Amino acid sequence: MFFNEDHNNIRELAREFAEKQIAPIATEIDHTDEVPQHIYDAMAEMGFYGLKIPEEYGGLGLDSRSYMCVVEEICKKSIACALIFSSANSLSSAPILLAGTEEQKQKYIPGIASGKEFMAFGLTEPGAGSDAGSMTTKAVADGDYFILNGRKTFITGAPFAKYCSVFAKTSPEKGSRGISTFIVDMSLPGVSIGKQEEKMGQRGVSVCDVVLEDVRVHKSDMLGEIDRGFATAMKTLSIGRIGVATQSIGIAQNAIDEAVKFISERKQFGQFLSDFQALRFMIADMETKLNAARLLVYNAAYKMDMGEDVTKDSSMAKYYASEVAVEIVGNALQLHGGYGYSKEYTIERLWRDVRVLTIYEGTSQIQQMVIAGIVLKPDGAAPAKKPDAPAAKAEAPAAKPEPPKPAAPPPAPKPEPPKPAAQPAAPQVSAPVKPAAPAAPPVAKDGAQVNILVCVKQVPNTEELKVDAAAGTSNLDSIPSVLSTFDACALETAVRMKDANPAVKIVALTIGPDKAKDVLKSCLSVGADKAYHVNDAAFGDLDSLATSYILSLAVKKIEELEGAFDIVFLGRQANDTDSGQVGPQLAEYLNYPQLAYAREVSVVDGKVRATRETEDGFVVVDAAMPAVVTVTKTEYDLRFPSVKSKMAANRAEIPVFAAADLGPEAAEAWSPAKTVKTYIPQRKTGGIKIEEETGELSAEKLTALLSDAGVI
Repeated sequence: MFFNEDHNNIRELAREFAEKQIAPIATEIDHTDEVPQHIYDAMAEMGFYGLKIPEEYGGLGLDSRSYMCVVEEICKKSIACALIFSSANSLSSAPILLAGTEEQKQKYIPGIASGKEFMAFGLTEPGAGSDAGSMTTKAVADGDYFILNGRKTFITGAPFAKYCSVFAKTSPEKGSRGISTFIVDMSLPGVSIGKQEEKMGQRGVSVCDVVLEDVRVHKSDMLGEIDRGFATAMKTLSIGRIGVATQSIGIAQNAIDEAVKFISERKQFGQFLSDFQALRFMIADMETKLNAARLLVYNAAYKMDMGEDVTKDSSMAKYYASEVAVEIVGNALQLHGGYGYSKEYTIERLWRDVRVLTIYEGTSQIQQMVIAGIVLKPDGAAPAKKPDAPAAKAEAPAAKPEPPKPAAPPPAPKPEPPKPAAQPAAPQVSAPVKPAAPAAPPVAKDGAQVNILVCVKQVPNTEELKVDAAAGTSNLDSIPSVLSTFDACALETAVRMKDANPAVKIVALTIGPDKAKDVLKSCLSVGADKAYHVNDAAFGDLDSLATSYILSLAVKKIEELEGAFDIVFLGRQANDTDSGQVGPQLAEYLNYPQLAYAREVSVVDGKVRATRETEDGFVVVDAAMPAVVTVTKTEYDLRFPSVKSKMAANRAEIPVFAAADLGPEAAEAWSPAKTVKTYIPQRKTGGIKIEEETGELSAEKLTALLSDAGVI
């Protein structure tokens, strides 16, 4: 009802990233109070920082529901990591998007959207939390400048922020009507930061004071009109409430998952905790309240995307979801008993993380005031959006934690010019080098056009496999397909070559049923330029020889459309079992040289070069192109796609070849071997059970039996 296919695909991408990259280190982040840099970098590459930011300023221009899908999935594993990009889409960028000039938007927003620059949100002060209008920070005009003096508190990201949007009084006598907004460069003279706060939870994000002492800010860095900054702050916080509400349901879901797992495994009084009715009722209440909160949050995001006024809806979502999240996490901890109080269990961290959600970006009491103020108005409409509106004045909350700044990814090496070279008739092997893993990534050094075909295999996603041992059934036929681990290494090797040489073109190919198309879309999302799908009922049960033959026909067919390939990549188990036969057989059918068990691959002087691991170390092998290269499992994991590339891949049309399309050889002449029976041989059972009073007597009895049998 609330989500379309794009939303679901974005959620799937965020969930996979959270489970594979964040979940394994969530506890470490809490202990060290630091999110690893590679998490920041990955989020930047995936486009998380610019989800809601308009495309003209470097963002993806997606809606609130897309943003919410990502926040919810990341928060299920670590809210600290969610705060990193959440602010970029709300507190960091919203003030400029709401009140900035076009010049200011072009200057500041692209850096935020890319994750290269971070802008803190400077509203809260030691004496001005919910009552933001009572702030004491002042800005005094001085020619073309304003001189700022004051102190902001609980400012997340201040130590690494390049800029900070600072709210200061330009007309103190007007109260909240006399507040203006400034973009402050954190490197300006007079700007300093206080010590990092030792927080109870949400560890991993830095929070500290920002001190302003005679800081000169040019008037061109004022956001919006003078004395209109309070309205900008309130509108920004209204946008951010849906984000906090989403954080709440993400943490609450994690808490329920942890509680269900614990009570399903722990026994007391001779039965599992999950069998006690009282505890089952607790789970029922938690699940019901979570789903009620989820509907409030989803509805608010949907209305925002429809352009409706969501002042009341976002306040209700933030109020109810955060309060319910605290309750759910508390009950989940209770279900853990004494173990819930131990740092060895995730629920202890969740309890510390969730508690602040009812406080920042508007306390629950402030949200009640906003909601009641709208409901009790004669026409039931939201208060007029003016700086002195009663609801807005009452609404000012403590500032929300904002993210650390990710570093820009290193530039790709500059491709070298093409070098002519003769192609050897057979692979040439160099002497072994010392046994140390190569450090450099694969590089297509020539800078010339290199056409690569990657043959991939779809395998069942075993993480979703469910087996009913009693009934002897499973859901194997219905679970989605994923890319084989070995083929993922081959694809990543090809994509890294493309990173180094944009002239590399990658085509993906698979043989399989309809759901194999999902694997090809995965290939497109991480860097493949095109994909082809061979799908025919006649190919439903191919052995390795038949697979190689059909692949060779498909390669020739695709070459008619795309041009000749220089390299055909396969994973070590590509389209095969552990036998590894497909690569050599495909090379024979194509009459190409073949390099097997390659770890690193590059193109040097018109030849394909592969590094292979041997018992004595590593050898570097050159072969003429075109060549078949079988890649073994490398140290490189397949990258995560960006949100933009994931959406584009899911919309891509993938050509399908049937047997008839590959020529008469495939449709008529080929008769592959068929598996007619699979069975497990019966094992012989029986034996003698030795049960004596002591171990020594049992040993004597065993010795006597073995002696009688002539074994000893």
